[in-house]
Amino acid sequence: MKKLLVIIVVLSIASSFLIAQNRNLLWEVFFGSAVGGSERGHDMIQLADGSLVITGTVGEDTYLVKTDSNGILIWESVISVLLWDGVNAIDETTDGGFILCGYVGNTAGWDYTLVKTDANGIEEWRQTYVFGQYDKGFEVLEAADGGFLLYWDGYGQTRGLVKTDANGMLEWENDALAGYVFDMMRIASGYLLVGEINGDVWIWEIDEAGTEVASATIDSGETDEAYAVAPTADGGYIIAGSKKVGFDPKDIFVVKVDATYTEEWQFSANPVEYDNAEDVIQTADGNYLVVGIAGGYVDKDAYILKLDSVGTEVWHAIKGNEGEDTAIRVVEQANGNLVVMGYTQSYNGQDQDIWLMCGDETGFVGIDENITIPVTTMNLSAYPNPFNPSTTIMFSLDAPANNTELAIYNLRGQKIKTFSLNSYPEMSEGSVVWNGSDENNKPVASGLYLYKLTSGTRSITRKLILMK
Repeated sequence: MKKLLVIIVVLSIASSFLIAQNRNLLWEVFFGSAVGGSERGHDMIQLADGSLVITGTVGEDTYLVKTDSNGILIWESVISVLLWDGVNAIDETTDGGFILCGYVGNTAGWDYTLVKTDANGIEEWRQTYVFGQYDKGFEVLEAADGGFLLYWDGYGQTRGLVKTDANGMLEWENDALAGYVFDMMRIASGYLLVGEINGDVWIWEIDEAGTEVASATIDSGETDEAYAVAPTADGGYIIAGSKKVGFDPKDIFVVKVDATYTEEWQFSANPVEYDNAEDVIQTADGNYLVVGIAGGYVDKDAYILKLDSVGTEVWHAIKGNEGEDTAIRVVEQANGNLVVMGYTQSYNGQDQDIWLMCGDETGFVGIDENITIPVTTMNLSAYPNPFNPSTTIMFSLDAPANNTELAIYNLRGQKIKTFSLNSYPEMSEGSVVWNGSDENNKPVASGLYLYKLTSGTRSITRKLILMK
């Protein structure tokens, strides 16, 4: 184990919110970096109050964002330690914070990590574990004793499970797993893990000490992989992933098992060519919702599938455009609406952006359509930047709403200065001068600030540095 000097960098991420222009979706929201680069969402959890926490990467750094139940941004941060940093999984902890697993590294290789944050996404501690040259953490759960269970993989050559205490200190490890783990969940006896072993779906139950309780495999083709598992109301489990049969590249694969991991039914589909399921849940009506990817090597689309209680397709939807568009996670809200998280390359045509979309029971039915791309434009810049004693903030926007404003925020998210822009006409361009003072005309301290242009449901954010 090694310790690293941790540098936390908070960047501004501009989010764009859309009320869908068609009957199919209730809303869509995209998160894209104001400083360039790609954003990929890797995991999402829903909290008790309905809010959502998403984690992944922005460029080569760790990205964490929280929204309310309608996709409206609450907070976000980017954490940079070494040249490459990333997070692949998140779990909520009993203290209201979060545990993340991922990796840090550079051109010489990378090591798998655990990162503990508070409820606002502020890092509390980090542990980095050294085993091989190319190791990444992919799955994490909080254990019953307050510690953590982590699965890591080293480019498929080595892989293992690690159990730590509540501070990330190693308690036990198994670094010689026979199979691959792609999802984990807590159960009464300990943990249920699913993945792939010897070309078959692998179902593996272990206790809190890592001792095997039960193991089962399911074979439906040449290569079967389980990427997601969820509990069902009858005490069994629903598992989703992919299968390969003959010369078919990949098919969507879903299997229902009972409490003893005995197969009850299977479902498979090949909507395009290279297809796989990434997540699955049982919905309140007793049916199942599967999300994943349908497409080829280059062009990929988000795939959303509903099955009834016996594995018969009710409906499916394919949503995307040119480039890589994916559906990675799905949750059901208390009102029955479904929120799907993935990332899309179609929104801005080049880099990927994190993508949330929400639909009701009928909202996704019959969608085989392109992503709705905003036709509105907002631009924002400042010169000089860094600045002292003042800077000119320049902006332009078409079709401004009645509540258009430009605001300055500190890194705590507190609004310290507001400029009302309601007097500007359509297709407006303008500028304001900020002299480094707050609403009470008191000078603020040196440091990093965010300036945000908001018009209706649209916004764009940039960063400013005041140097005294």
